[in-house]
Amino acid sequence: KNQKTVLSNEEEQRIIDTVNLRISDNGFSVVKTFDEIKETGYSFNPGSYFDLNAEINEMSVEQFSEKILKSKQTLMTYFEESKKANEEIISALEAINYDL
Repeated sequence: KNQKTVLSNEEEQRIIDTVNLRISDNGFSVVKTFDEIKETGYSFNPGSYFDLNAEINEMSVEQFSEKILKSKQTLMTYFEESKKANEEIISALEAINYDL
């Protein structure tokens, strides 16, 4: 559901060291001068500084259809959960005599 990325201590330290030491690390960080940033129109879009290689995921029509079906089922579940939560909120507000 609500996926969160939690960094390990090592990952946090890598970020800290990279920034503090101004390290260029291909695909992770890049060090640019103010003039170089100005040349890109002050863009911080990664595509302005890194070569972005799109990865193509080959799948059959059947695999694609199955993935879409699973996604649709997941989405419908979320809609139902949302509807139930909304009803519970309204009931709770009505219970405290809050006029909607």
